[in-house]
Formats: sequence, C-alpha cells, structure tokens
Amino acid sequence: MTIVPHEQVPFWVIHLAAAFREHLENVLSELNLKVPEAIIIKALTTYGSLPLVAIAKHMSFAHPSALRHVDVLEEKGLIERQPHPNDRRIKLLVLTGEGKKIAPAVSKIMEKVIRPKSMGLTESEYDQLLKLLKQAYSKIGREFPHFTALADSSKGEAHKLTSRKGDIDK
Repeated sequence: MTIVPHEQVPFWVIHLAAAFREHLENVLSELNLKVPEAIIIKALTTYGSLPLVAIAKHMSFAHPSALRHVDVLEEKGLIERQPHPNDRRIKLLVLTGEGKKIAPAVSKIMEKVIRPKSMGLTESEYDQLLKLLKQAYSKIGREFPHFTALADSSKGEAHKLTSRKGDIDK
C-alpha cells in the first residue's frame, strides 16, 4: 500500500488548521488582533482571570511565546496582570475595561468563523467531526486540556489548567 499524503488525515488536519488561522487572521485584522491574542481574550472572557502558565498550556505554546502575546495585549491596554490573592508568586491575567469592550466582537468573529455552516457542515456532521478529532487526539497519547476554575471567591484558590483523560467527549 502506497501512502499518498493528500489522502491522509494529518495532511487535511494541518491544512484545515492553516486555512482557519489565515481566515481568522484576516477577519481579526479589523480589530487589530492576531489569532493568539484573540484566543487569550476569549479564554479570559470565558474563564475569568488566569495565570500565564494556563494560557500557554491552553494554546499549546511555550511560555516565552505566550508571554510575547500577553505583553502585546498589555501594551494595547486590553489585559493587565494582577497579584494572586493567596500566592504572591503568581500573577493573574485579567481583561481591562477596554478588553471587556472588545471581547464581544472577538467572540462574535470567532464563533462566526468556526460555526458548522461556514464549513459546509450540518450541526450533526460538525458534532461528529469534533468527536472523531477529539478521539483521535486522545488515542495518540495526548490529553485534552480543560480549564478548571478552582477559584472560589470566598477561598481565593488558584486557577488551574487540568487535563483529564475520559473527559474528551464532554
């Protein structure tokens, strides 16, 4: 059996990811944002304050790469670093007032680009594709990252990013 690259799943996954990124980059340019910056804004909108290490892991970036994007967002006045209430070694990233103003536009753009209709898929096909991609991801030995907010405002516990095998379909 001859392996033909364009007939293999990894080929299409890589090209699909590149096409999504390029399209999203073009659409986000109207907000003067890059894709990683939009992902950080979306994560902070969804999960609240997060430490840099959680952002880096969520984005599958090395710490220095994630830090560069955080620095750019901070220079733009969209996020700020705040001390963790219980651990002075940790700085939490939070959206500023300006960041909160732009967040709905970021969410709207990201949701428009990734919705099933924009890919020519039905909701059922989209759900099936997502389930299969998650299954394949977990079978090659990778754990799916989940943000778990352990911050109880009364206890002020740290936020963590956890990975849980078995939660892949949830």
